[in-house]
Amino acid sequence: MSYQTPTRVNGPARNTLSGNGTLTISLTWTPVQNDVLILWATCGATNVNPTFGTPSCTNVTWTLLKSDATVFQTAVWIGVIGANAGTSVTVSVTGGTGTIGSVGDVAEFSWVATSITQPDKTATNNNSSGTSTSTDSGTTSSTTTSIELVVATIGAAQTNGNSMAQSSPTNGFTLLDGASYTQGTSFSISCGALYKIVTVEGTQDTGTAVANGCYWDSVIAALFTTQPLTYACHWLW
Repeated sequence: MSYQTPTRVNGPARNTLSGNGTLTISLTWTPVQNDVLILWATCGATNVNPTFGTPSCTNVTWTLLKSDATVFQTAVWIGVIGANAGTSVTVSVTGGTGTIGSVGDVAEFSWVATSITQPDKTATNNNSSGTSTSTDSGTTSSTTTSIELVVATIGAAQTNGNSMAQSSPTNGFTLLDGASYTQGTSFSISCGALYKIVTVEGTQDTGTAVANGCYWDSVIAALFTTQPLTYACHWLW
């Protein structure tokens, strides 16, 4: 057996939402059947934090990989793409009070196992000091196959309106989005959408730098890849 290497083939597509409602991310491509969509998202508020519902997209089946709401909600999902899939990903944001902001990102990957949507390993981490300028996803236990797609969402937020821009991903991860989204003058939030293709078994961890002191909440998940059958032909002479 040999594992295929996952590949990002489209995205990211990004959108933001002010207040409770529906966060809608419009894809600029047509999703391919048997590929997967990864949705990274984070939401928070100045008073009571909102929560996410289950994502929706025509002919895409979603599974929550990991979520944490110790400080505010940060999550990552996988969506298995069926035939004639839609190009609009939506997720509800409910229950928040005060100034509310949400950010989400979607990208498409090939060669990720669609029959095993539960992650291999996961972890979470958070910081509630409000002064941190570096984040950390948490460290998974060792992965169990040699080639895996690892995805992490790091949400950073602050209630003073300062930029929450994220940069400088650690440990070889790619940061697809870390732009700051500000609501009025009181609330800023960013969604660090990160991924890495790993080729050896081991623990997984990443982090980012944040432009100003923040609260942060993060999740990380390692996903199995497609393992195609290898056939051997034996001839009798």
